[in-house]
Amino acid sequence: MDSSSQILVGSPGWDLKVEKVILRVLSNTASTEDKQIVSDGSFALRCVVRRPRYWAPLFALARSRIGGERRRLPFRHPCPPSDTFSTRNGSGVATPGRQGVDRDHIRELLEAVRRGEQDVESAIESLARMPFVDTTHARVDTHRSLRQGLPEVVFGLGKTPEQIADVTRTLREAGDPVLVTRVDPDIAQAVEREVAGGDYDSEARLLWFGPAEVPILGKGSVVVVSAGTADAPVVAEAVGVSRRLGNKTEVLRDVGVAGVHRLLASLDTLREARVLIVVAGMEGALPSVVGGLVDKPVIAVPTSIGYGASLGGIAALLGMLTSCASNISVVNIDNGFGAAHVATLINRL
Repeated sequence: MDSSSQILVGSPGWDLKVEKVILRVLSNTASTEDKQIVSDGSFALRCVVRRPRYWAPLFALARSRIGGERRRLPFRHPCPPSDTFSTRNGSGVATPGRQGVDRDHIRELLEAVRRGEQDVESAIESLARMPFVDTTHARVDTHRSLRQGLPEVVFGLGKTPEQIADVTRTLREAGDPVLVTRVDPDIAQAVEREVAGGDYDSEARLLWFGPAEVPILGKGSVVVVSAGTADAPVVAEAVGVSRRLGNKTEVLRDVGVAGVHRLLASLDTLREARVLIVVAGMEGALPSVVGGLVDKPVIAVPTSIGYGASLGGIAALLGMLTSCASNISVVNIDNGFGAAHVATLINRL
């Protein structure tokens, strides 16, 4: 009997048994059976698929130790195009290509192994490089698409152009599109000098590296409702993020409660939406009104717009949190990105 078959992946205590084997290999106290277990490609792949972030680097390091070559942990390097495989060329044959780390990629990789078109060793190496990449400035999460369905988004405020470029370049090398939020024009220009292919929206302060046209992945429409023109930057951020994340997105501007007839004129649009994002400053009353008109989730975004007693958006935030409309959830002040991100997840359910 093959020694690795004595450990059934997924059975009680299997991970502890494998841990002990790998520790003995790394400490140079491994038996012949230990080395056989680590060398068994199909067994290693089953472990890696079950818990890729944990097992992939450990198996890669242990197997390099057995082979007499000590390498740096694989997850410290970005996954190059030759280490990812795609069957989207229409031929059904796995070919090298750039692709983000998501469930489709994992499935295609394993199918290629099953068909014999991809060897186990390179599949393990590819999986080992997925969880994150250590760079000079950050530990970049290249596994987020797999876990959450959406790639990592970079918060640009407070970061230098070099830091943003470093993270952006790493995500692009991993095959992910990159969205950077809260980027001032001078920072955006500096980043675009370092990384080609950027598309900057000055009103939304969004910097995008990815396809010009993003396919629609949501099941319905996201409608962004704006109380007043002064809320425009937050509205632009919500709209831009929503569209870049694959939602059909519509906008109703300047329909605040001071002239509620403007809102009621678009009642059909409100009721046809699958998710609504409602942006308002001042006293923050608009989400409650919209919530009372629709049977869909409403994501309220308070803005920092208003006179003294609005307290930089605190009044709107508290008003939205204490709304009697029970279909309302509230994000932080001026957080158009957060509202669009949650709306995207709802729209894909």
